[in-house]
Order: sequence, then C-alpha cells, then structure tokens
Amino acid sequence: MTPLEIMGMIGLIAVACAWVPETIRTLRTKKSGLELKFNLVYVAGSLLLVAYSFGINDMIFILLNTFASIMSLINLYYTIMEKRRR
Repeated sequence: MTPLEIMGMIGLIAVACAWVPETIRTLRTKKSGLELKFNLVYVAGSLLLVAYSFGINDMIFILLNTFASIMSLINLYYTIMEKRRR
C-alpha cells in the first residue's frame, strides 16, 4: 500500500467514525436528528459518488461512499418514518 493509499484509508476511517455514533443513536431512538432535506441531498450525493468511484475505479472512494450511503440511508429512513408519525 502506498503512502497516498494509507492517507486515503485514514480519511475513510475518520469519515466512517463520524457517521457511526449518529447512526447508532438513530437506531436506538428510532429518530433521526437530521433534517429531511439534508438527508435527501446527502443520500443523492453519496450514491452519485459511489457511481463515480466505480467509474474511476478507486477502491478507497468506493468503500467510503458506499459506507456513507448506507449510513445516510438508515438516517433517511428514520427521518421519513418520524415525519409520517406526526
């Protein structure tokens, strides 16, 4: 692994660590503290970045954006469910 790839992996881990506590809190409380508009834009952006990452064949970005998409989809689901309950 090159120094540049190591730097990318460290960045991937840092971003993942930022999402995990928020998603765990969402799963425990069944409520997302994130706004619906933010969630929608973030999910769309993450999914587009996954497609782009595959296009440039960059495994670090594929992993990062796939993980971010999954975490944001979980939060989006609970945001929408919370809005429906009101």
